[in-house]
Amino acid sequence: MVLRNRRWSFTIGSKASRSASVALRSAGGASRSVSSKGGTVTKEERRSMARENSEAHITQEGEFGSLHRDMRVGFGNWELDPMDLTPFPNNDGSVHLWQGDEDGFVPVTLQCYIVRKLPWIHYHEMPGAGHLFPRANRMTSQQKDTSRFCSVQPHTINPIATASFRMLMRIFVVLLIGFLAWAYQSTQPPPPNICGSPGGPPITAPRIKLRDGRYLAYKEHGVPKEMAKYKIIFVHSFSSSRHDPSMITLEIFEELGVYLVSFDRPGYGESDPDPKRTPKSIALDIEELADQLGLGSKFYVIGFSMGGQVVWGCLKYIPHRLAGATLLAPVVNYWWSGLPANLSKEAYYEQLPQDQWTLRVAHYTPWLTYWWNTQKWFPSSSAIAGKVKLCQQDMELIIKLAAKKIDKAHVTQQGVYESFHRDLRVGFGSWEFDPMDLKNPFPNNEGSVHLWQGDLDGPVPVTLQRYIARRLPWIHYHELPGAGHLFPFGDGMREAIIKTLLLGEK
Repeated sequence: MVLRNRRWSFTIGSKASRSASVALRSAGGASRSVSSKGGTVTKEERRSMARENSEAHITQEGEFGSLHRDMRVGFGNWELDPMDLTPFPNNDGSVHLWQGDEDGFVPVTLQCYIVRKLPWIHYHEMPGAGHLFPRANRMTSQQKDTSRFCSVQPHTINPIATASFRMLMRIFVVLLIGFLAWAYQSTQPPPPNICGSPGGPPITAPRIKLRDGRYLAYKEHGVPKEMAKYKIIFVHSFSSSRHDPSMITLEIFEELGVYLVSFDRPGYGESDPDPKRTPKSIALDIEELADQLGLGSKFYVIGFSMGGQVVWGCLKYIPHRLAGATLLAPVVNYWWSGLPANLSKEAYYEQLPQDQWTLRVAHYTPWLTYWWNTQKWFPSSSAIAGKVKLCQQDMELIIKLAAKKIDKAHVTQQGVYESFHRDLRVGFGSWEFDPMDLKNPFPNNEGSVHLWQGDLDGPVPVTLQRYIARRLPWIHYHELPGAGHLFPFGDGMREAIIKTLLLGEK
């Protein structure tokens, strides 16, 4: 309760559990406090009592109903606009607005606008005063003391400093948003340039329409399938296409009566991309290709490099359709759970440093695969850059193959993401099965599975293939001393590989 006269003001505490105090302040500014017990209350005791009384009392029914509700109401949607008010049209009352010009909480500029908009308000602006000027006035009547009180309060903010800070924050936020937008955009591959679409590459190959509406382009070799004794589906390697010449040997095709069909894997050449591609989906694509071409209930499958990895999916998902299978230097996923950790780690670190990082990105952060392989700050995949680690035999074969070089523009004409990058994501991602757990698809020896590997292969470590052959004893393992990754192109190798698969010759 507050009692006032011309020279004295009395403030009496009302909480019964505490000793009441009386504060006397003279008009001249002198003050002292006396406790109800007759003793003098120190300044520190007075501050402590006031703080305890105010803080506990203010929110004694909960912060939400007091402080939080204040914010919701004060800064919510009002049903009125104060700019439209006219309370005393006949001058039967008055309205006063007091404002400190250094108020950090309530901008003085807005108050100035309000009083210009509402001229019936009596406006009192206090130079040097902040937000707490009403309290300062009780302590002293001199404006210089008020100004000093405002300047030392921790909540008083310098308007110039505040404006500069806000401007810097706005600039920072704009730059941050711009950087995040750029970073997000750089991780997003452009849409594929679908063959046959407006502005897209032309369709020149025969194609079949798959179960989900995609098209698969293919190329036929050898004798007509109606006359063929053996029917083979060939799966091409990384950065290749249906034109891959590694298994094309017309003499042996004629001799044995072989029909071979190669196809563009999804996203390569003229086959539509498959954003949902998995080891299972590509195996089902192969099965559907065989059905639509009328290859019969059984057929052979041969895969080279990344195409060899695809054959593992065939052994898992369509073993009942296979008459036999051959894997040529099949790419190994270092994260297959069946591989010993120490052996897999050792083989992984045999790769070039840029390939180690490329595979890490493809496995752990596949959504960054496009960005990693298109950025210019660090070297990316050696296979994409055409700088694969090759042995002496591979270097000699590269020279011989120069005349048969595949048109790389045709290979990636629908975009590098749905061809090269999708290969990395699928080949080195998390598989839904482990090849180490596969059962013999030919328990009655009605067919055979062969794995061929050069012991000097740089991209595909021979140590992992040796382990796979020991783990899966039903695989016929053929290790070639002194051979690298390109051994299928060596003299006589294609004939040997095909005869071993079809005739069982060694």
